[in-house]
Amino acid sequence: MRNASPQMLEIAALLLAHEADAKAATEAHTIMAAQVCARLRPVLSTLMGATGFRSLLSRALILASAGTPALRALTVDAGGALVQTDDAADMAALANGEANLALVAQLLSLLVAFIGNTLTLQLLADIWPRVLHHDSKSRTGDRK
Repeated sequence: MRNASPQMLEIAALLLAHEADAKAATEAHTIMAAQVCARLRPVLSTLMGATGFRSLLSRALILASAGTPALRALTVDAGGALVQTDDAADMAALANGEANLALVAQLLSLLVAFIGNTLTLQLLADIWPRVLHHDSKSRTGDRK
């Protein structure tokens, strides 16, 4: 997985676990990265516009696909949602933890590159207050 920081890998894993817990057990092959992206989309579209969000997610998908070929069966639609492009793609491969983690970590790492670590963590804490907290110094890296 290229360019995803260890901190963003850890946060991505927390967000994916939280979203997985929120989904019904009957949805075993849900692409959890799509759930995380759907929660990020309205906030980030307000910040950078719908086209900006689509571009950011598309770039994250390209970067993550380099190390996780199953992600090549996904694309970003005009609305900024992840969609499966290959009907023959193995849903189990797309729904595995590694594929989801690779994509979400890349998306978060790109977001950090554009708006910085502190603002990224504040946005994530606003969306997932039970998972991340504004005052968590261990997440911000602001150790004194």
